[in-house]
Amino acid sequence: DGGDGGAKALERGGKAGATGGGDGVPGAERGEPAVSLAEVLAQRERRIAEAKAVAAVTLEQAAQGGEARGGAMLGLMCQRLPPELRAKVLSFHPQASAMA
Repeated sequence: DGGDGGAKALERGGKAGATGGGDGVPGAERGEPAVSLAEVLAQRERRIAEAKAVAAVTLEQAAQGGEARGGAMLGLMCQRLPPELRAKVLSFHPQASAMA
């Protein structure tokens, strides 16, 4: 074949050089409107702002002190440990009465 694939595509009613239709615009073959560069950049900025907000909340929660983290770890251990080890952890921890 001497590189006349574009001509054959035109003969079949297609577009020369296009494999998926829609002149290479994503979604064009499904009738979806093309996304502008401004929309893509605005969406990117929104995602960056959301990621920063999530990171700030996570850091704030982590900075609340060891009490919250310790309570979370104790709760996790109480759920995951076998009963004999769970009893040892609860007997050692000062807040065992609240967890039992």
